Amino acid sequence: MSPKSPAQKRKLGKTHYIFVTGGVMSSLGKGLTASALAAVLQARGFSVVQQKLDPYLNVDPGTMSPFQHGEVYVTDDGAETDLDLGHYERFTGVPSGRYSNVTSGQLYWDILHAERKGSYLGKTVQMIPHFTNAIKDFILQLEGRADFALVEIGGTVGDIEGMAFIEAIRQFARERAMENGTGTSNQAGRCCFMHLTFAPFLNAVGELKTKPSQNAVRDLLRMGIQADVVVVRSEVEIPQPELDKIALFANLPTTHVVSCPDSDTIYRVPVTLHMHGLDGAILHHFSLKAPKPNLMRWQHISKIMAQPPRKVTIAVVGKYVQLGDAYKSLNEALLHGGFAHDAKVEIDFVDSEALEKLTDKQLAERLKKAAGILIPGGFGARGTEGKIKAIQYARQNGVPYFGICLGLQMAITEYARHMAGLKGADSTEFTEDKGAPKHPIICQMTEWQTPSGEKMVRTATTDLGGTMRLGAYPALLAKNSLAATIYSADEAPSRITNHESRITVSERHRHRYEFNPRYRETLEKAGLVFSGTSPTDPDLVEIIELPKKVHPFFIAVQYHPEFKSQPLHPHPIFAAFIAAALKN
Repeated sequence: MSPKSPAQKRKLGKTHYIFVTGGVMSSLGKGLTASALAAVLQARGFSVVQQKLDPYLNVDPGTMSPFQHGEVYVTDDGAETDLDLGHYERFTGVPSGRYSNVTSGQLYWDILHAERKGSYLGKTVQMIPHFTNAIKDFILQLEGRADFALVEIGGTVGDIEGMAFIEAIRQFARERAMENGTGTSNQAGRCCFMHLTFAPFLNAVGELKTKPSQNAVRDLLRMGIQADVVVVRSEVEIPQPELDKIALFANLPTTHVVSCPDSDTIYRVPVTLHMHGLDGAILHHFSLKAPKPNLMRWQHISKIMAQPPRKVTIAVVGKYVQLGDAYKSLNEALLHGGFAHDAKVEIDFVDSEALEKLTDKQLAERLKKAAGILIPGGFGARGTEGKIKAIQYARQNGVPYFGICLGLQMAITEYARHMAGLKGADSTEFTEDKGAPKHPIICQMTEWQTPSGEKMVRTATTDLGGTMRLGAYPALLAKNSLAATIYSADEAPSRITNHESRITVSERHRHRYEFNPRYRETLEKAGLVFSGTSPTDPDLVEIIELPKKVHPFFIAVQYHPEFKSQPLHPHPIFAAFIAAALKN
């Protein structure tokens, strides 16, 4: 069992479970709705924790293409997880961990390994009870962590791969009710089934249709689960008569069928759900009372998005720009940086591969509207030369620059080529596509030490899945550096500690390649500043920057600060980057 998340003040004796399922179709926003509800419950004085159960067969999303799955979200303890966990943390501030996300693949992996060891004592291993028991055991890790545990079931009710998960949560609710001595009735137990559905608006006839929602509730009932609360997603506000009709067929009080129309920003959703009574329906189900929530801060940032006092454009130069979810946490962290200055950030996604074909004049024309340039993480050679061209443009023209992961590696490569005289400098990651680099400025990590002291060893033949440098690692900051100045101004002191009078920060990593320390002295002589390194291995570079006298704002980090940014608590580097862009 993973370590418990930081203690939250609890009000209830036992954890109450809210299972979030979806009907009609995928992409209804179950994770976002659950996160917004969790934020409202927090505002009413309750503690919360969240979990995602994914029915697909991958062990984790770590080896999946961003075009298939969106970004991979990394937790402090090194779990590669679903991007919905990013919503969970951004809306609640409660850190996730390995207990927060599991897939069918991981559960099958564990069951089959146990079977090979003889752990089942000769029994026939079956979906019921062994697979469903594994699901229930995973959910039970949440017991005692918070007042409310919101558990999202991935996919859509009726999917073949998800049926065992629906059966498992049915059993789970029954068992919790029997523990309470209330028989098999979930209504009197510690569980609530919240079902998201969809009501399409047909423009041709000007009507809102409730039949898909009615059928979705029936589909869930066929699997043994009576929905306790139904959240109806729609492009438009749903009139009360339509909600009443859904309530009739769902066998629910009308107050337990809640409208959730599309919003102009996701950060308005907590306010919207409260206005439509979702938190009230949840508390009514559990026979609980609580003070009204104060949602003023959510209203404030929503107003910034809807009526921004000022705007700033940031160019995100990447290779997965066709799919916004590939950079989900990054996109949101940029918005958070704007919130810190009452500004709306408008993101200009720039295809790095397309930049490779442009002349210097054309590239300048393409990027001239950007007040800041950000290079995000990524893998593979495609588009890297375009990223290097964008970095060179930012460096030579004084445009604020922020590099993340591969964005650090490409910034070092650009500087090595054009300022340190190391022509042919490149990463060994791209050898298969570009040939062996003359100067392997970036190379594969072969050994490193985890914060717990464990020695990790990797080779070129190591499996790809789960073998990167993953999770939270410390970085020791150089005195009087831009990085130290940024973190010193952070309003969240829990993010930093002091180490021999120098600031140490903890940030999440996900990378396989690292700066080659053999070139450090050469680059330092050329003016590059290595302002953050690992406290346990100074050869591991975490942050590079240019002096203020050379460039107004040029910084790059090996880690992923976007994973720790929240709308109500923006990450300090994003806030500083946006501040520099606003001045540009």
